[in-house]
Amino acid sequence: MEIQETNKRVPDVEPALLTRFRWRADRECKRLNANRILPFYRWEVCDWLDGRWAVVAMQNVAVPNG
Repeated sequence: MEIQETNKRVPDVEPALLTRFRWRADRECKRLNANRILPFYRWEVCDWLDGRWAVVAMQNVAVPNG
């Protein structure tokens, strides 16, 4: 099995952080990815609607090798 990253957000999960500062979102994203247990999601920084930055959960999927 191989883990493949997708560009889909995890449904029904609120952003872990909303902030005006990109550096703060980057720091929180790095911390959350370092502490994650399951490989089926990851955290990414996204531009939010009102000029803020959000740290959101993105979906990973398992695909068979070959």
